Amino acid sequence: MTFTSEYTYEQKLEACNAYVTMFGSSIKAAKYVDMPAQTLRGWTKTQWWEDMVLIVRKSHQNRIDGKFSGMLETTLSGINERLQNGDEVVHAKTGEMLRKKVSARDMADIANKVYMLRSLGRGEPTSRSEKMTVDKKLSDIQDTLHAAGKAKTPPKEVEIRH
Repeated sequence: MTFTSEYTYEQKLEACNAYVTMFGSSIKAAKYVDMPAQTLRGWTKTQWWEDMVLIVRKSHQNRIDGKFSGMLETTLSGINERLQNGDEVVHAKTGEMLRKKVSARDMADIANKVYMLRSLGRGEPTSRSEKMTVDKKLSDIQDTLHAAGKAKTPPKEVEIRH
């Protein structure tokens, strides 16, 4: 006995979208799209459902990413405008709107954060975390001095106590 689906691809996609992006529950998603929860739960065990979930997640992720990009553009434009023209402040006595230059400290903080975020976005390192022993540092200094011809003979070994 063969069973054919009474649901169209669009209905399955709507159910999958409700399940993945809105509810995470087959009961709630089924109620939302007006179908039996048992039907939707059965679909979740199929390969085509898993494939559809990947498509829905990617589509949802792209929509969210587009929104974040728009927010980022707006934010960066606002920051740039304030860096150029100053922050708006209200004069305490007159109530007049004035522009106050952004402080050097705030500019430095902004520059640092923007640089770090850009580096992260590019996959570049944002900090260095090298661990070097005192003996290794002294050895490197000795090698550098010797190579530069600053020291005619290697220095005597000296015991360093920590």
